[in-house]
Amino acid sequence: MKKIIILAIVFSAFIGNAQRTMFGAQNNYVAPTGPSFPVLVTTAVTAITGTTAASGGTITSDGGEPVTSRGLVWGTSPGSTTFSATTGTGIGAFSTSLTSLNSSTTYYVRAFATNSVGTAYGNELSFTTASAPTLAATTTVAAITSTTGTSGGSVTSTGGAALTAVGVCWSTSTNPTTANFFTNNGTTTSFTSNMTGLTASTTYYVRAYATNSVGTSYGSQVSFTTPAAVPPALSNQASFRWGVNQVANNMPSYYLEASNLTLSQLPTSWTIQWTYKIDTDIPSTDGMHWYFQNPSTTMKYNTQMHFYQINGQLQFWYNGNSYAEYLMTGMTAGTIYKLAVTYDGTNLKTYSNGVLMSTFQINITLKPTDSTLRIGSNVARTMDEFRIWNSALTVNDIIANKDATVYGSTGLMLYYNFNNQGVASGNNTSVTSVTDQSGNNRHGTFYNVPLNSTTNNFVTSIVSGY
Repeated sequence: MKKIIILAIVFSAFIGNAQRTMFGAQNNYVAPTGPSFPVLVTTAVTAITGTTAASGGTITSDGGEPVTSRGLVWGTSPGSTTFSATTGTGIGAFSTSLTSLNSSTTYYVRAFATNSVGTAYGNELSFTTASAPTLAATTTVAAITSTTGTSGGSVTSTGGAALTAVGVCWSTSTNPTTANFFTNNGTTTSFTSNMTGLTASTTYYVRAYATNSVGTSYGSQVSFTTPAAVPPALSNQASFRWGVNQVANNMPSYYLEASNLTLSQLPTSWTIQWTYKIDTDIPSTDGMHWYFQNPSTTMKYNTQMHFYQINGQLQFWYNGNSYAEYLMTGMTAGTIYKLAVTYDGTNLKTYSNGVLMSTFQINITLKPTDSTLRIGSNVARTMDEFRIWNSALTVNDIIANKDATVYGSTGLMLYYNFNNQGVASGNNTSVTSVTDQSGNNRHGTFYNVPLNSTTNNFVTSIVSGY
């Protein structure tokens, strides 16, 4: 009996100790885990252009299994894996490029890492690729000469990429590009450009442009026309003086005849301007200023249109009839008059030194094609700044230009200023013509004019500075 009792006690102790060991294991044991996904974050997107960008990631844990592939995935919607790029293996930081992107497009990008468990992704970032610049309206062209002009523009957006060039481009055709003439103002966002090497009497089209890595954009188109070329410096300013009693059949026998200008070429509205001085006492005989005449006819009454002075009065004739007998009266010898006659299709107006002298209604409809413009006189008078315009100028226009050159003005049909043609009161017998400064090549040819004395010759100018 004693032996049996002892065994029971020992077994009981063993069981109790075993129970205590198991309970202890439950309180301290952490169940072991197997391999897991890698852990990583996506790196900020940099170096963004219109077609490329750069990003990457940092893998902080491989999940207990080696990282066998890592890189980027991206697309144009959140969670996209449309495109991908891989770079290397293992943990740590990595970077790679996104290529073949479309400009002006928003993309979503994530870093990824793959081990034997699977593929894990970092946080998703978005970015927008660069675009071509945008510009405000092209600046209106200013400071226009026969060979130069100034324009410019401003960039309202660089498109997300650095500018590489800005300026203006121009051509004689519409929608010019940098394949035509252009300036380069560097990389400023607001610029003024000087266009040079232009051709006189030519219409140009201009656009501002800006270039970045994506491409070149253009501003709105503006146009301008260069004026006629300015002659050489006015080293020999001159006017022209007609002689005394150089007359045949009551018409000047010495005259200047314009080429390619007949009465039929005058539009419905027109203006004729000239500067004028009577050089002798007021004569009783009449003398022409300018006239349209069929060369085969004689006598002033057979002209299609003419303007002349008798005594101290100015008169206007059209188609063989006298109109407006007193356009202006009270003229005196030695006084310089800056005259203008305008016609608007109904009213004929005469101005002297910018002041309206008379208004008459007249219907000028008959315009023969054989009536040639001539300028001459049979009394001593000096003439300068002879201009024909293709519209009826306003009084403000007349006042503005009566004391200035009209080189390069639009609307000029003919312009004789007698400068740089001959030497004042010199022997100018080699001179045969006067240049039309309007750019229309209506040059004047002298007929029967001696050009070698103080009359019927170039003389000291009665205007100054132009």
